[in-house]
Amino acid sequence: MSYLQLVEVAFVATLRHMGVSLRRIRIARDFLESAFGMEYPFATMKLQTDGARVLYDLRDCEGRWAERLLGEASAAGQVIWADPIRDRITEFQYEHGVAIRWFPRGRAVPIVVDPQVQFGTPILADSALPTLVVKERYQAGETIQEIKQDFGIEAAAIRHALVFEGISPTVAAA
Repeated sequence: MSYLQLVEVAFVATLRHMGVSLRRIRIARDFLESAFGMEYPFATMKLQTDGARVLYDLRDCEGRWAERLLGEASAAGQVIWADPIRDRITEFQYEHGVAIRWFPRGRAVPIVVDPQVQFGTPILADSALPTLVVKERYQAGETIQEIKQDFGIEAAAIRHALVFEGISPTVAAA
């Protein structure tokens, strides 16, 4: 087995581990090989997955005009909008090809869903404090400053938790 074949086998194993069906992987490989004339497309192209599809960046193949598009290799090259897929992929933290944590508002917001912590309840990432606890304390009349002092967390994180729980930013700013 050549090195490129070995890379392809590893790539297929990762895709399977992330939930992509063998059928979609076969379709993707066949499409990429014929469309781009590559003997080992999984070893030579920068590919992505959302856990269900094999995606490739059209920029790499078609030039700058395609910067906001992805090709879905597992659907024979169907074109899809890149931003929603990229945004969704970056919401997850992966370990060994498996999404282990989800940042439902993106990585810039310190709220995470981790099935290993608080049974998957949305929490503040740095403290593991459930966002629901922040909301309940705030609705019971505590100020952001009081919550901050009790739990030793930043006011900005408390505001993020309140917004996540449906408390409007104008109210959360108090």
